[in-house]
Amino acid sequence: MEYITQTCIDILEERFWRSFGGDPMRIAVCHFIQDLSSGGFPLLDAVVDRWLKALRECLASADSNVQQSAISAVTALIGEYFRHQPVEKLTALLNHFNLNHFLPEVTSNNQQARVGNALALGSMPRFLLTVSLPKVIQQLCTCALITDKTLQWAESRKNALTGLSLVCTTVGIAPSSPGGVDQVTLAVIFRTLIDGLEDYTVDSRGDIGAIVRESTMSSIQVPDPTIPHIEQLEELRSIIPPPPLDISTEKECFDLWMKVMRLDTYRKAVITGLVSSIGSLTESLV
Repeated sequence: MEYITQTCIDILEERFWRSFGGDPMRIAVCHFIQDLSSGGFPLLDAVVDRWLKALRECLASADSNVQQSAISAVTALIGEYFRHQPVEKLTALLNHFNLNHFLPEVTSNNQQARVGNALALGSMPRFLLTVSLPKVIQQLCTCALITDKTLQWAESRKNALTGLSLVCTTVGIAPSSPGGVDQVTLAVIFRTLIDGLEDYTVDSRGDIGAIVRESTMSSIQVPDPTIPHIEQLEELRSIIPPPPLDISTEKECFDLWMKVMRLDTYRKAVITGLVSSIGSLTESLV
């Protein structure tokens, strides 16, 4: 058992962990940590802390596969080895995933750090989220907002919105789920999701805001039973089929929205979308 534990430590101390081509090794280490954590492998606190530090490095990786592997691993590690820790240690642990640490003024790679940590924060187990639930939600809502300096950071906004839906799924919605998201906080989450539907950011890659809008549409289904009054809801349901929607091509998407334009409430928004699409970078969309 000591050899097994030491194997991962030895890898972390080798230079190729951070060298060019080290991504496959990082993914392998993440799987190693996830599997041992899921199996309840007995570990010293010092080893857990060292592994957690390594996973936080992986969360800031530019490789999405490394990030995804790290998210799964860190969730398993925390779920197994921090479940019975005192509140003080859990609060300190949450501070490691403080998204405010990844503001654009700090370092150039903080965009990727925010991308990975936003999803990791939303994926945390219930016992950790409820330690400081309002702060967690506030951070994710802030991360989902567009600012002048984070305009191009669509990936972090997308993950923040996904993180919000994960939090709602994990802790539940009060009062049906004691200790869950209260109605005031839920209204803040909905406001953030609605803002996400307005993200039409464009850069040299094209309509990067599309991934934010897609994330919003997926995320808003989670607290769906608690959605307040939606104008012309029955008319919308008669036009838009239940999820999953197949709107992967322009024709499928536009055929659907042209029907929605018949509804007075949504006509202006649909026309705005059409006008925006005429200025698209892709010929098929134009």
